[in-house]
Order: sequence, then structure tokens, then C-alpha cells
Amino acid sequence: MVEALKTWFSSFLSVSTRTYRFWDVQYLPSDIEKADKELKVSERATKNAAKDLPPPSATEPDYVEAFIRSHFTQRLLELHTNASTRLGQYRTLTRANRFDDLIRRIRSMPETYSTQAEQDLVEAAQELTQTRARLEADRAELDRFRQEHRLREPPAERKPLIMIVGIPVALLAVEIAFNAAVFKDASPTGAGVKGGIVMAFILAFFNVALAAVFGLLLRFKNLRGFVNKLIGYGSLLVLALYVPFNLIIAHLRDRVLLLGQQFQESTFDQIVLQRSKILEDAIAHALSSPLGFSTVESVGLLGIGVFFAYVAAWDGYIALGRVPHYPHKAHATEEALEHLLDVRQEVSSSINERYERALKDIDAATAELHRVLDSIKDYFRLRDTLIEVYESQAKDYQECCKSLIQRYRGVNSEERASAQPRYFQSRPGRLQVPALSVDTSLDINGVRYYDDAMAKVGEDIERARKELANAWGEARQKATHLTADHAS
Repeated sequence: MVEALKTWFSSFLSVSTRTYRFWDVQYLPSDIEKADKELKVSERATKNAAKDLPPPSATEPDYVEAFIRSHFTQRLLELHTNASTRLGQYRTLTRANRFDDLIRRIRSMPETYSTQAEQDLVEAAQELTQTRARLEADRAELDRFRQEHRLREPPAERKPLIMIVGIPVALLAVEIAFNAAVFKDASPTGAGVKGGIVMAFILAFFNVALAAVFGLLLRFKNLRGFVNKLIGYGSLLVLALYVPFNLIIAHLRDRVLLLGQQFQESTFDQIVLQRSKILEDAIAHALSSPLGFSTVESVGLLGIGVFFAYVAAWDGYIALGRVPHYPHKAHATEEALEHLLDVRQEVSSSINERYERALKDIDAATAELHRVLDSIKDYFRLRDTLIEVYESQAKDYQECCKSLIQRYRGVNSEERASAQPRYFQSRPGRLQVPALSVDTSLDINGVRYYDDAMAKVGEDIERARKELANAWGEARQKATHLTADHAS
């Protein structure tokens, strides 16, 4: 009895502590000889026979048969657990819940598109109304400005950036370089090359930068109003003074050079006195002999200074249009009109793009639906295969258990000297196979449901495409009416 308990306990531990492996759905027939050696059935039968066990009067199976039945009962429980787990995995992988979602998604595509398109139309209508109001306000302001200043010519076109900025910058650079070269030995302050460079920057600032500013202000003479006329003609007067200004600068350079030549012959007091009156001498000499220059550089200084000053003034006069504010107001009207046209184009493009995306979504949902249907079919195929394997394997365990018990009884009977036990005359009891929790009726209904649904999928898709096309046509018609109402 103690030996029997030890044997059962050791076998129970060996089964319960077995490392778990993921079950492959595959029928594996049992090897009777291998099972006999693993469970030591024949060996136990011989040993028990030598001890005259079980006794001839025994009416209940002994511990060896109980051990065999326990072993295969455990195998059946493991088989049932693995098969049930596999069935749950199969059902999870089918994504059957996605089937109805995809059907609903396909059917709702036209309504979703109509809602989105209607929202686009509402937003476009609001933006068109705002843009049209801004356009009318800009046009009214432009007409008021034309009438106020009696303008008949169209506004000037936009000038390229190189003309607005590039020309003054180039003039300024050339003017600085030329003036620095001319005044390097003729600085009025006597500071040498450094003073010549400072003089070059100052003169370039007056001849280019200020001339461009006065050219901009000159445009105000084209507007009505006393203040505008005063600013415009005042700028014209200032620009006219650029000729005598550059003439005096050229004579000033000659006076500086002449003073340098007389440096060795004059005393310090005479040099200081002459330098303090050098500007007065230059003005007097310019009045008495305007073109009486002693060097070619001074002539070039006069010509380049006047030329650059009037080129800069001309650029400032035409760069932003001859009439102040006129191009800006016209440009604001053009921008509002362009934005109005852009909104009209955008709403049509948005409606078309949404339609194309909806068609692609239907195609994607259809492809996904077919994949789900394939997975559902695979589930039923795999389920049937699993049930078949489960039943075959369970039957195999039953037969193997029966065969080993019969072998145990046969070997024990042959090896014992006494009569065989009384219960050897009865047939071994058959093991109970745990039933799988599979609702086949539900699966059959499911097969029918999916078969019926699959037959209607094509109709649903075709209906969704037609409804989507109709919604697209209605949206385009509304967009056409909407843009026509806001057309110029």
C-alpha cells in the first residue's frame, strides 16, 4: 500500500510539473510499447504477480490500474484545456466584430460625405460673404480716392524689388567708393584718408539716400490738397538745389587741394585762417566761375553727384507709383478679388478631394471586409479540424488506456502461480472525455449569417457608390450656385 502511494504521488508530480508547451492541432497516435516502458506496466505486473498481488479475492482494480487511468485522465484534461484555448484564439483572430462595423462604415459613407461637404459649403459661404464685403469696401475706397484726386490713369504696376531697393543700394555703393577716392587727399577737415572716407559717406547720404526720399515726397504734387502740394513742390525745390550743392562741393575740393599746395609757403596762422574760410571761398569761387575747376576729378565729382542724385530721386518717384497710396489701394482690391476667386476654387477642390477620399475609403473597407470574411471562413475550417483532432486524440487515449490495463492483467495472470483476481473477468471501464464548449448551432447560424451578408456585400457597396456619386453631384451643384451668387 505504501509502495502504491509513492508510485501514484511521484507520477502525479511528474505530470503536474511538466513544462507547458503551446499545443499544435495535430493528431499523434499513442505508442503502446513506449507507454508501457514509461509507465512500467509490464514490470509492475510481473512484480505484483510474484507477490500474488492483487489477491484472487480482489473485486476492485488495484493501484496500478488506478495509476494508468489517472495518467490518461490527466492527458485528457490537458488535451481539453489546450483545445479550448485554441478555440478561443481562433475566435479572437477572426475579428468577426469588425465585419458588422465595416458594413456600417460602408453604408454610412454617403451620409458622412454629405455632412462634410455641407460643412465645407457653409464655411465657404461665410468666407465668401466676408471677402465680398471686403472687396466692395476696397472698391468703394478706391473709387472715392480716384474721384477725390481726379485720377483717370490706372494705378502703376508693381515694380520689382531690385528696382525699389537694388538701384539705391548700388548707387550708394558706387557713390561712396568714388567719393572716397576723390577726397582721400582733399579732406576739408584735414584728417587725411580717414577724413576723406567720412566725407564720402556724408556726401553719398545726401546725394543718394536723401534724394530718394525727396523723390518719394515729390509724388505728393500729384494729389489734391494744399498740404500735399506743399510737400510735393517743396521736394521739387530741394531737388533743384542739388546742382548748386554739388557745384559747391566740387569747388570745395579744389580749394582744399589749393590750400595743400600753399602749405609750405604759408604760416600756421595763415593756414588756420584760410581753412576756417575755405567754405566761403568755395561758394564765392562757384559764383564767380561756376565751371572754373582746376582738376578733372572735381568735374567728375560734380557730374556724378548730380547724376546719381537725380537717378535716386527718379527711382524714388516711380518705384512705388507716381501717386501716393494709389497702388496700395488698388492692390488691396486686387488681393480681395484674388482671394474671392481662390475661395471659389478651394470649395470645389475640397468637395472633389473628399469624394475621391470617400471612394478610396470604400475600397479600403471592402478589401478589409474580404479579409475579415476569409478569417471567419478560416475559423470554421480550423474549428472543424480541431474538433476532429480532439475527438481522435481523446479516443486514442481511451484505447491506449484500455490496452495498457489489458496488458497489465494479461502479464500478471501469466506470471502468477495462483488464480487471477476476480475483477480481471470484468472489462476495464472506459475513460470519460470532457466535452468541448462549442455551440455548433450558433456556429451554423453564424455561417449562414455571414454567407447571407457576403451575398449582400456587393449590393451594399454598389448602393454606397451610387449614393456617394449623387451626394457629390448635389454638393457640386450647391458649390456652383454658391460661387455664382458671389461672382463679380
